[in-house]
Amino acid sequence: ATPILETEATRPEGNTTNSTQSIAFVMDVNGGRGPNTENSSKDIRGFHGAKFAKVPTCTGGKEFTLGGTTVCYLNTTYSAVDCTKTSSPDYSAYCGSHPSSYTNDYWAGAKKACEEIGMKLPDKDELVKLYGNKSDATSAGVSLSGWFWSSSENDSNNAYRVDFGNGYTNNGYNLKQYSGPVLCSGS
Repeated sequence: ATPILETEATRPEGNTTNSTQSIAFVMDVNGGRGPNTENSSKDIRGFHGAKFAKVPTCTGGKEFTLGGTTVCYLNTTYSAVDCTKTSSPDYSAYCGSHPSSYTNDYWAGAKKACEEIGMKLPDKDELVKLYGNKSDATSAGVSLSGWFWSSSENDSNNAYRVDFGNGYTNNGYNLKQYSGPVLCSGS
């Protein structure tokens, strides 16, 4: 089937399907045969509210499964977010309910990096569960160690991390301005 009508609604972010916004379009569902009548159940149909889903792609990292959960290991291959610019779209989307005063907020950058690949930064409880299955990473050729960011905040300058060396959950005194490895979760 070939779309026969294109409107701005079919291009919510330009000429891309990397969007989760709703779109509307009309499609000729019987090819070149007539009568080409709109709203006919056999020919031209309108689709309203269709959505394209972001498919998780572990760009810049290593994708594998931990205990049945698809994860993307980014190590430190992501950028910080400036959480001092309150007018920035990144501020409201990634700086959290307790925004830091950091121009280089790596915790917010970790959240953004996960979302950009269609995944999420796991909260501390999910991260502890992922740690419990970290041996699954060896079959993917990945050795997980160090402190991993969770989406759980402690206050404006600190967020929780989990140590993949011993499973210890830090009490939240991890300054958001420090970079660290990230496991994005597909669940």
